Amino acid sequence: MKYPLLLVMLLFTATSAYSVCNTYPVFGDHCLRQVKVGTEQTIFGIGSHYQLYRNGEPYGSEREGDGDVLIWTVNNPGVYTVRNTYCNIMMSGQFSIASIEASPIACPGGTANLTVNNATNGMTYQLISLSRGPLGTETAVGPTVHFTFVSTTNDTYQVMTGGCLITFPSSLTIGGQSPQPTTATIDVCLPGLRVSNPQGTTFSVYINDVFITSASGSIDVPISVSGSGVYRIDTRTSSNCFFSTILGTLNIDPTPKPIKYNVSLTSGNIYSCVGSTMTKKIGLSDSDVGVNYQLRADESISVQAPKAGTGNAIEWIIDTSQGSQFTVAATRIANGCVEIMNGNVTLQSIDPPEIRTVEVDLCAGKIWVNCPDPNVEYQLYKNGVAEQAPQRQVGYCSTPVQWTGLGSGLYTIKGTNVITTCSSIMANSINVPVNSVPRLFTVSGGGSGCSTGAFNVILSGSDPEVQYTLKDNFNHSLVSKMGNGYCITS
Repeated sequence: MKYPLLLVMLLFTATSAYSVCNTYPVFGDHCLRQVKVGTEQTIFGIGSHYQLYRNGEPYGSEREGDGDVLIWTVNNPGVYTVRNTYCNIMMSGQFSIASIEASPIACPGGTANLTVNNATNGMTYQLISLSRGPLGTETAVGPTVHFTFVSTTNDTYQVMTGGCLITFPSSLTIGGQSPQPTTATIDVCLPGLRVSNPQGTTFSVYINDVFITSASGSIDVPISVSGSGVYRIDTRTSSNCFFSTILGTLNIDPTPKPIKYNVSLTSGNIYSCVGSTMTKKIGLSDSDVGVNYQLRADESISVQAPKAGTGNAIEWIIDTSQGSQFTVAATRIANGCVEIMNGNVTLQSIDPPEIRTVEVDLCAGKIWVNCPDPNVEYQLYKNGVAEQAPQRQVGYCSTPVQWTGLGSGLYTIKGTNVITTCSSIMANSINVPVNSVPRLFTVSGGGSGCSTGAFNVILSGSDPEVQYTLKDNFNHSLVSKMGNGYCITS
């Protein structure tokens, strides 16, 4: 009965001395892409689980220790570590699976670079060209290894370490970029150059080897530059390569365009009256010999023939039917360069004065305009000639404007806005006939007698086309007769 108790005590003592929180080194196999670590074995339910990490992040599921080496086969490059999750302790060290990278394009005959990432410190890495063989070795001092070599056209490269090939990726192809020619043409009017290269990103211009300016782009890039000397363009391509193009000796005029002078309205006002054509004068403050000046309406319509510069101001006479906004384009005859002059003349479209009612009193020899506009001056015309002084009233629809003492003739009335000078005919062809008021003749006859008796009344004369009516003292009409040029008896 004593032996079973002793066996239990011995077993308890052995289990108590066993620790599941030991640390073991992390190691691996580069060729097989394996990460390894020693583990503790679970005894009577007491044991450890292990979690693999890649670049600090969990990689896969945790695994139970079995007292032997745990092996993970990985499919990604990176730095691998292992944690004992039961004891929450990290295993010692780390194991790196390397990768390689490089720019796919290199300058022809220039320097190419290939980098090994996640390198293992102290390990040796060998660069191999599939067309040229081994190109060199580097021993890692830190997490990266750099290879620098002369590029060729479309060569494939691999990196070996520890007797096996780095497989992330297993190879890289680096192509040498064949240079495209940089073309340049002179833009006289810019003034400067227009440069093109399909590979270009930046063009730098040198005159006599002195840097002048630069611009970005690839096709038809405008570069403002002028002066005389040997021009050179350095082109930086999208792959950061440089090509130099010598253009030779050029002389680019810095001031090819005409000098800018001022456009203004020199006669008349800015108003254009609807329904009528008005004459205006547009002037340019100065001009130069050897330059043609074209008046344009509404930006693009040529008005009249171009005028040659004289060295003095020039002027155009236009009417308002030719446009509403006028500019001047100057062209230098020698090189065809065009410059738009400063300013423009913009005409404002204005309605003419409103038509007002006109009335006439032929008997009184008077004519007037009802409800006159205070901004309008009204002028009476007789047979086409201004008659009496123009009339204007202050206050809208105030006292009518009127003219008296009219003689016979054909009358019209024109209203003119005193601000815009736009005008309208208020009344046209008002005919005031000759002797529109009948002449005076003497009435005689009559006498005393019975109320039912007859009396003779005589008018000493009469005019044709005038009706004469005899009336009593109660203004009752008694008899009417048409004039015949002679006496009338009733």
